[in-house]
Amino acid sequence: RTASSKRLGAVLLGKETTAPDAQHALDEAVAQFRRPGIARRTARRLNHAQRKPERAELRRLLATCPVPLHVITGKLDPLADNVPDVPVTVIDGAGHHPHLTHPAEVAAAITTATRERAPH
Repeated sequence: RTASSKRLGAVLLGKETTAPDAQHALDEAVAQFRRPGIARRTARRLNHAQRKPERAELRRLLATCPVPLHVITGKLDPLADNVPDVPVTVIDGAGHHPHLTHPAEVAAAITTATRERAPH
């Protein structure tokens, strides 16, 4: 029922963490989950977000979003999903928080996506 921050890190961040602050950020997040009721409420909300009607609603909202979108996700992200008609960059070796574990790759993806959308 409880997981160490190291085990949680392997699941959420991927086995390789390249950013020095990633483990510290994860330790802080785990400490927050240990507060009374937080883990239970978070698990309930994540469970709800994985239901087909909720996923369909989230996809509908993404499709109607009035601003340009570009999804950056880790290849090992257990929550990642295909988003129709939205460009996606997948970071190899990263989990759910690629901005913590692979910040250079995320920055490069943002730079590339921004350049591709910029008017010529």
